[in-house]
Amino acid sequence: MRPRILTDQRAPRRALERNATSVLAGLADLYAAHPGGITAAVLIAAHGLHLRSASIVLIELVVSRQVAFHATPQGYVTAVWPLDALPPMGADERTLLRLVATEVRAGPVSIDRLATVSAVSRSVTAVLASRLAVKGVLSLVETRSGRTVQITERYRDAR
Repeated sequence: MRPRILTDQRAPRRALERNATSVLAGLADLYAAHPGGITAAVLIAAHGLHLRSASIVLIELVVSRQVAFHATPQGYVTAVWPLDALPPMGADERTLLRLVATEVRAGPVSIDRLATVSAVSRSVTAVLASRLAVKGVLSLVETRSGRTVQITERYRDAR
């Protein structure tokens, strides 16, 4: 009678933990190189993972709340980034955020004031502020004088 070979049932979980730990350790450097967000393709290139492993690592990091993420309405994770970093933004959004950061020192900042200072139309400024509000970077507050903009507490000290 031949001895029965038992497979190690914990090996896949250990491999996942090992991959997730190595990705988490290099997350800040990857995000610096890929400011649009870290995708499965980035993990494949940077860590030599297979597509399935890279996708599982992304989901594991999201579920364990170790990264911030963007997902489609259907629930597909499209990109992740470090918790303490700003979410991926375009150049126009970054410019508006810098403007808000400088103007907020003088008091509440209205959309009209931002449009005047930036020399951009009010509608474009409102759209950019709304995009940043959806990303959680700004909060829009309705007042009697109109809409004011504030940087959310989480990102107040972020760069």
